[in-house]
This record gives sequence, structure tokens and C-alpha cells, in this order.
Amino acid sequence: MAKKILLAEDEKALATVLNLKLKSAGYETHIVYNGEDALQALKDGTYDLMLIDIMMPRRDGFSVLDELKKQGNKMPVFAMSNLSQDEDIARIKSTGVKDYIIKADTSPAEILARVTKFLGPQ
Repeated sequence: MAKKILLAEDEKALATVLNLKLKSAGYETHIVYNGEDALQALKDGTYDLMLIDIMMPRRDGFSVLDELKKQGNKMPVFAMSNLSQDEDIARIKSTGVKDYIIKADTSPAEILARVTKFLGPQ
């Protein structure tokens, strides 16, 4: 059975490319474009991993991660952002994410490789 990934990314072009990469590798994906929809998707279904952009409309990634922690949700999360200041990275990592991806420095193929290393091949 395919592993399910929730992809929360407001940049539609990047979301589309990541979705194609993940699907072609055999993962089942669900895309949302803001934090509110990410939380709703988590209420409606279960996922093996969430890739979440930190800077999104209607609720940012920090807020979504805080809500997950409050709910006791232990689903693994990879955070994605272009925030690269030490204090931003420390704040993101303090939320318990499994990986932090700086989007400007990481290709979609590398993101797929990190997901595959974490979840295993499909």
C-alpha cells in the first residue's frame, strides 16, 4: 500500500513539481495551499508524512506545527522554507520536525530522495 504524503505548499508551481515527483515514485499525495486546509486535511485523513511550507497564507507552518503538537499528533513532518537565519532554523527545528529543507538550495529530486530515505521506496 502506497505511503500517503500531505503536501502543504502555497507556491503552486513547486507544489505541482513535487506532486509529480512523489506520485511518479509511487507515493499517494494530497496537496493543500494554506495552513487552514492542511489542518482540515489532517482531520479528514491520516498521512505517513507531511511536507509543509513555513510561510503560507491563512495559517503559517509554525501555527500548523504548534497545533499538531497541542493535539499530540506524532506524524513526521519535513518543513520547507527559504528562511535560513540561524534563529529561524532553530525555531523550526524546535517544533520537532524530522527534516528542514531550504527550498532555494534543494531541488525537487533531492526532496524526493530525502522522503524516500525516510519513508522507504514505494
